[in-house]
Amino acid sequence: MEALHALVRDAAPDATAALRWGIPWCAVDGEPFCGLAGFRAHANLILPGPPGTFADPGGLLSGEGKTGAHLKVRTLAELPRAAIRGWLRTAVRAARARARASG
Repeated sequence: MEALHALVRDAAPDATAALRWGIPWCAVDGEPFCGLAGFRAHANLILPGPPGTFADPGGLLSGEGKTGAHLKVRTLAELPRAAIRGWLRTAVRAARARARASG
C-alpha cells in the first residue's frame, strides 16, 4: 500500500483523500481519480472510468466494466510502476476534466 500511495502522490501532489464507499479515495479538484483498498493477501488500485479509458496492453487490469477497472497487487515485486504511472496520469486528467465541466 505504501508503494501505491507514493505513486499516487507523485501523480497528483495536490490530491486530497477521503473515505468513499468504505475505502480511501483520492481526488483532485473534488473529483475522485483512484481508490486504494488493502486486504490480507493483496492491495487493489481502483480506477474509475468507462470501458477503454485505461490502456492495458499487458492485461493487468480486471473488472473493465462500465464504472472502472482495478489492479490487484499481491507482492511488491509484481507492482507495474510504469503502467500505474500512466493509468494515474489518465485518471487525474479525467478527474480534472470532470471538475471543469461541472464547475
